[in-house]
Amino acid sequence: MSAYRGGSNTFAIIGLEAKEPARLYEDPPYECEWIPAGARRALVKGVAFKMFPDDGNVYSHLYNAVTINCTFQENVGTDKMGGELVVYASYGEAFWRKAERIVALTEAPGEYQSASAANNIYEYVYCGSPLFGNLSPQRIREWIAYHARFFGSKAHFFLYDAGGVHADVQRVLEPWITLGRVTVDNIRGQEKFDGYYHNQFMVVNDCFHRARHLARWLFFFDVDEYLWMPSDAGSLESVFAKFENHAQVIIWQNPMSRNMCIATDNVSETPYVSLPR
Repeated sequence: MSAYRGGSNTFAIIGLEAKEPARLYEDPPYECEWIPAGARRALVKGVAFKMFPDDGNVYSHLYNAVTINCTFQENVGTDKMGGELVVYASYGEAFWRKAERIVALTEAPGEYQSASAANNIYEYVYCGSPLFGNLSPQRIREWIAYHARFFGSKAHFFLYDAGGVHADVQRVLEPWITLGRVTVDNIRGQEKFDGYYHNQFMVVNDCFHRARHLARWLFFFDVDEYLWMPSDAGSLESVFAKFENHAQVIIWQNPMSRNMCIATDNVSETPYVSLPR
């Protein structure tokens, strides 16, 4: 799926692994190496450690999300000469087949950027779950306008199209994309791999490693959910300033009920409220 730098000598690679081989066939290992640009430069071997974010999830299907951490004993690519991060996926000792060679990440000359240089480009980043099905463009328009105002100008939204961003939804999102507030990734090809909830764990981990150095706070919730603060809570900045020393904050959920909505047959005309861009 993707690979991201976590620092000068560490990377995160996010993808899918079939569940049954992992359980039945001796837990196939991974290996990683860094190949510097230039024919005369020696490659560097790293240590690969894999994690299953949805391991034990009873609702998962044929595939698990897998995150592979590749760490090297020395800095790699920091000379800005470029290079490739290569991952080898083994079939395990029970299967004497050559390991699959996967070029997980390619850095062009001059592309390297330290994690500290990328810090806090945004105040907040929203990481969306896979968008699928026949989404309502009006609902998406209302949701993105509300949260763009809620988070403020120093926020960015990463959305993942698993088939739900059809032409009408794309037209709704296009102005926000043009403004640089929204990024939409096409992940429809992942739909052929049968994982939990359109491979939601893979998508969430992709966004986490993609944006962890870009913002002070990352938010994970769905497009049928709205963040809200009571009027006496102060600003969003003041609320989260209280949690600066915390790695994670869980937001209390209040389920909606149709009893909270106004019946349309009791309203002669419903005004529309236009939110400023």
